[in-house]
Amino acid sequence: MKRLFRRMLLAEQEIELSPGLKMNLDIRMHNQDSIFWFFEETEPALQWALKHLFPAGGTFLDVGANTGLLGLLAIYWRQGHVLFVEPHPRLAEMVRGNLRLNVRESHGEIFEFAASDRLRKVQLYLHPPNNDGGHSLMSFTGSTGSCTVRTQRLDALL
Repeated sequence: MKRLFRRMLLAEQEIELSPGLKMNLDIRMHNQDSIFWFFEETEPALQWALKHLFPAGGTFLDVGANTGLLGLLAIYWRQGHVLFVEPHPRLAEMVRGNLRLNVRESHGEIFEFAASDRLRKVQLYLHPPNNDGGHSLMSFTGSTGSCTVRTQRLDALL
């Protein structure tokens, strides 16, 4: 069924995960495709922890934010303040767009850097074009390229 319907859909989709919580996703990407089709099965243990253990109004650090799903859930479910850390420029822009889409920009801040033990510029090695979930500061077999990003210590951010 998924393959059949995928052919009828535009690659870029605005979806409503819950009433009042929307995301823009690119369903050509494996991890974003999973959110589109199986939202509640995406990181179920983390979703449960956010909903039940994260303190209301607390500060949530979303390192490797990707599209911003977990940070958006911290805002939506617990009215948290989220520090989104995402080094990939396109993904950081997606997080910005998803915050704007939900009119929750005051609840989140986006930082474009990779977490590291020191300040520097490094290569971010990229996963194949259809998978945004595995970019890394370490070179790996199957990498399809890289881009230069800056690093920062998380304790400096906090």
